[in-house]
Amino acid sequence: MSCEMEPETLGFNHPLNRSIERTLWVHNTSSAPLAFKVKTTASKRYAVRPNYGRIEPRKAREISIRMIPYAEDLPPGSVCKDKFLIETTVVKPEEKGDLVEELWSAAKESPGTREVQARKIRVVYLPREDRWFGESLVRRCLEMIRHARSTPPDPEHVAPRFGALKVVKRIIFRVRSTST
Repeated sequence: MSCEMEPETLGFNHPLNRSIERTLWVHNTSSAPLAFKVKTTASKRYAVRPNYGRIEPRKAREISIRMIPYAEDLPPGSVCKDKFLIETTVVKPEEKGDLVEELWSAAKESPGTREVQARKIRVVYLPREDRWFGESLVRRCLEMIRHARSTPPDPEHVAPRFGALKVVKRIIFRVRSTST
């Protein structure tokens, strides 16, 4: 039984007082069909669709995870302890059809009868997209690069004609210092 998950960590950007949806991909890399089930430590905080199902050999399944919004945004730097557990097991040839719910019920009633592979996915809270990443940062970078190219060198400052990596580092430093 071989299964891969992507991403390995689910990140939700601030503000957390809005509904945020992320996608988890479960890839079946084996030659046998797999059944999967998604569990979470915070079932009232997340809506998972589908929360169980079947994945055919060498196929992938998209799982939508929607975070229920908080009443108020959490302070930046808040640590999230939520986790997801994705369990997978091989669907035997005699277990035909899409009766995955019955398969997991039987596995729960008689533990140890099936080999179950479990994988944990952590949840992290990320800074606002527009503060460090995303479109606004790109716009600021382009504006600063255009300005640096059009401005004649000032002898009191470092010449603006330097490598692209240095330009990006300086821009990110400036954006961070003006955003905080």
